[in-house]
Amino acid sequence: MSAKLGVVIPSFRAEATIADVLRAIPANVAHVLVVDDASPDRTAQLAEAVADPRVRVIRHEKNRGVGGAMKAGYLAALQAGCDVIVKMDADGQMDAAHLAELVRPLVRGEAGYAKGNRLTSLDASRAMPRRRLLGNLFVRTETT
Repeated sequence: MSAKLGVVIPSFRAEATIADVLRAIPANVAHVLVVDDASPDRTAQLAEAVADPRVRVIRHEKNRGVGGAMKAGYLAALQAGCDVIVKMDADGQMDAAHLAELVRPLVRGEAGYAKGNRLTSLDASRAMPRRRLLGNLFVRTETT
């Protein structure tokens, strides 16, 4: 099965990282949906300036939180015909080079949902903000 892959990036105060995140998206991704969640900085403008035809910026006039931003991004990805949708953070902590590995079981029909785990690498966990690291340590997920 050849799947149309979409990436949703909820974004708030991400002007320092959004351009690098977008430039790292692999070529096999069909649609990249940046949801600017009423960010008071230049996140949306910098995302548009990347000039990648796959990138579409969705602007929220009022902040809806990460859940609202994800919902808007998922809806736009489905409307664009995406078969597999990946959520990436705008802070640059997720390495887009791992996307193919993450979506492989989805494309093969072996899984209905996949989630990356930044705690498998000591270097990755060191780069995480302390609040996020502690939250991830207490929210355990099991793989099957």
